[in-house]
Parts: sequence; structure tokens; C-alpha cells
Amino acid sequence: MKARLVVFGGGKMGEALVRGVLRAGWARPRDIAVVEPIDARRDALTVAHPGLHAVVDAPSGAEGAIVAVKPADVADACAAAVKAAPQRVVSIAAGVTLAQLEDWLTPPPVSTPDRTTWPGRRKCSDRSVWSCASPRRPWTR
Repeated sequence: MKARLVVFGGGKMGEALVRGVLRAGWARPRDIAVVEPIDARRDALTVAHPGLHAVVDAPSGAEGAIVAVKPADVADACAAAVKAAPQRVVSIAAGVTLAQLEDWLTPPPVSTPDRTTWPGRRKCSDRSVWSCASPRRPWTR
């Protein structure tokens, strides 16, 4: 399954985002996957939004992902996002700093004899995209 948007968290905020995206016409239900661990909540989402993919594991390669989970679940959602490798990730989770998101969303470096790269991340002046997008946090890698 190829999703245009993956929403991590199918609770009130996640569903509100999905509803807004659908009402705005940005995507069709079949273009969206909601990653939700609770069976009953996945069922409710697919009933409320026919065609929506409510899944346990995130599909890979989406255009974007939104982290819409409770603060205690953000690190796990980010780890799942790293595995799914969307083109960009936005978080609406409360109480989480940009530095934490940057740490959780940056995959571990892959060392080769001639260089170190971060898989799934484009580079910007030899920095990860997160570092370039975060002017208040100096680049430390």
C-alpha cells in the first residue's frame, strides 16, 4: 500500500487532522494511512472515513507523516516514522522539543570507509535537513 500521508495516532487530534485534510480535498481517504494500535479505534476510523487505511504498521515511502500521539508515545512513533522513511515529518505532540524530535527522527549513521551518511535524510551543507531547519539549535554532528 502506498500512502500519500501517514498519521501516527488515530485519537482525537489525529482524526481531526484526517477530517480536515479530507474536507480540504488535499487527499482522498485511500491516500491516507492512520497508524493506530487499538483495534476498536482502527475500526471506528474506517467506519467514519470509508476507504481510509487504519493500520498497525506504517507503510513506507509516504510524502509526509504527522505525529499526533500522546507525549509518552512520541519516541516510539518517531522510531516507526524513521523505519517508514516518509519525505517529511510534522509533529503536533505537546511537550516535545525540537531537539528531541531531531534526535528521535535522525536515523543512526551508517559508516563506510570514506564517509558517514544518515539513511533517508537529504543533506544540506553536510547537515541533516532537521539541523538546517532548526536555526536555534547549532549543528552538533
